[in-house]
Amino acid sequence: MGKRVAIGLVVILIIGAVAVWFHLRRRENSIDYHIRAFTTVHPESDNLFRRTYRSLESAGIVPASTPDYVKRERHRDALVRLGYLQRRVCVVSNYDAGRILSEMTRITAGMVNTGAMWGVHGLQTNSLIISAPLADLDRLEAAIHKADAARELK
Repeated sequence: MGKRVAIGLVVILIIGAVAVWFHLRRRENSIDYHIRAFTTVHPESDNLFRRTYRSLESAGIVPASTPDYVKRERHRDALVRLGYLQRRVCVVSNYDAGRILSEMTRITAGMVNTGAMWGVHGLQTNSLIISAPLADLDRLEAAIHKADAARELK
């Protein structure tokens, strides 16, 4: 009876140690995981396979998949929660947010994207939500304010 208890305790300790190791390992690499996952999710393509799968989804034959933009936002939210990215609301006064948003490629031309993680989303108001690494956030906000103040958008 004593041997069984001792063996049981050793097995429990080993299982516990492995579980703790996996938990710590996962926590340690979670930012890397979300960065990798964020950059590998591509916008949905419109090929024959996608169209066929969507028609099967709408018919209820196959389970619905999560759209790619939802996957990207989940990973972006996780990176904000983990502190890798930060969000900031940027208010513009000379243009509406949609106009600035449509010109983001031109506004950010020549800027180096250190994290390949910029995200700018327009609201229904004159506000933009910027998600970016801290190193890029100030420069990106300054570029938006400069474009807004210059009144040079088409």
